Amino acid sequence: MKKKIITIALICAFATGCIGLSGCTKTTTTESSNTTPESSFMSEYASKYDFYADSIEKLKDDMELTDEEADKVFGALLEVGLDEEISYCFDEKDDNDNPYFKVWWSLNNVDVYLKDNAVDRIMDDNEQLFPTIPTTNNKLNLNTDIIWKDDDHMGIVNLQLDGTHIKEVIINDYYISVSNYLNELDKKELKDYDYIEFVGNVVKDDKIECTIKGKMSIPAIKSYDDSFNYSIIEENIYELFIPKPLQ
Repeated sequence: MKKKIITIALICAFATGCIGLSGCTKTTTTESSNTTPESSFMSEYASKYDFYADSIEKLKDDMELTDEEADKVFGALLEVGLDEEISYCFDEKDDNDNPYFKVWWSLNNVDVYLKDNAVDRIMDDNEQLFPTIPTTNNKLNLNTDIIWKDDDHMGIVNLQLDGTHIKEVIINDYYISVSNYLNELDKKELKDYDYIEFVGNVVKDDKIECTIKGKMSIPAIKSYDDSFNYSIIEENIYELFIPKPLQ
């Protein structure tokens, strides 16, 4: 009789222990499933600049950006001379009530304007540092002849873009190169065709890395009386193709 009672007691104890263990296992699984995975974004700048990690944290916190968004801002700042850890980043407003961030490193500071969490422009007082604005003595387009395709009623213009710049600058240079080209073009030379395709050849180490393509209507080009600029080109170019390396 005693053996029977002991056996029953052991079975009950074992069952209770299993239930307890099962409960612990379930809790652990639930906690694990709710764990947010860390970002998998890896920057090419991280291994090149020892001040990258601390600078990125300041940009992320003060500008409320993701890892990838902050990385692009960091790249734009490199273009304007960033060479040390970012020490301060203050949000301010200009005389026209436009918000911007005053970014400091060492004794240097610039004004960073964002649009949709991306760099719109970087200013030093009234001078625009980024995107760069080529002057008449520093043009990116080298080829000026239109290649006419009579069967297709269109023309092709090849432009050369500096592939050593970061992605955002290269795309910006494409728009500016097209506007420079059109401002120098004698419109009387244009045939009564449908459009011109502007091909931006991104060149690095004397090799074409990739190409940007976009079309502009020839009738629209002929009818436009003012000077072309970045904004006009961006608004009127169509069927724009940006290759994967620049996306």
